[in-house]
Amino acid sequence: MKKGIQLSVNFLVMFILAIAIFGVGIVFLNKLVHKSDEITKTVDERTQQEILAAMARTNSKIVIPGVSQTAERDSITAFPIGVKNVLDNNYYFIITPTLAEYAKSPTEVYAENTITIPTEDQPKAILAENNFLLVARAEKFTNIGVKVPKGAPKGQYAFDIVTQYDNDQNTGGEQAYPPALRIYIKVK
Repeated sequence: MKKGIQLSVNFLVMFILAIAIFGVGIVFLNKLVHKSDEITKTVDERTQQEILAAMARTNSKIVIPGVSQTAERDSITAFPIGVKNVLDNNYYFIITPTLAEYAKSPTEVYAENTITIPTEDQPKAILAENNFLLVARAEKFTNIGVKVPKGAPKGQYAFDIVTQYDNDQNTGGEQAYPPALRIYIKVK
C-alpha cells in the first residue's frame, strides 16, 4: 500500500512539473511571436551609415537602401528609410506609403485603382514613425514595415513612398519633399 501511495505522489509531482514547464514554453513562444510582429523604431548603426553614404554619394534627401525584398505570408518586412532636412528651418515631416501596383506575373500588372484583391488580403505599409519634427540640416532614420496578411496572393507589390513637410503638425498645409520613392515586396 505504501509503494502505491508513493508512486501516486511521484506521478503528481512529475505531472505538475510538466504542466509548469509547458506553460513557461507557451508564454515564451507567445512573446517571441508578438515581438516579431512589431516594427522597431530604431535603425541599426551600420544601416544608418549606409544611408548617410548613399545620401552623400547621390546628393539625395531621402534614401531607402534595398528597395526590393521577399516576404512570406503572415509576416512583416522592414525597409529602413533616411530623411535629411536640407531646409533652413525646422519642419514636421510626413511619410505616406501607398499601395501602387500588384503584379501576378511580368505580363499581368494591376495599377492602384484596378487592384481587385480584397482589402483585408492586401499587404499594408506601416511606419514606426510617420510624422516627426526634424531640425534644420539634421537626419532621421526610421523603418517602413510591410505587413503581409495570410491571404495575400503571390506576386510583387509596389508601394509609393511620398514625403511632405509642414511648419505645424497636422495643419493640412503640407508641401512635397521630393523625390517620391517606390519599394517592392515579392510575396512567396
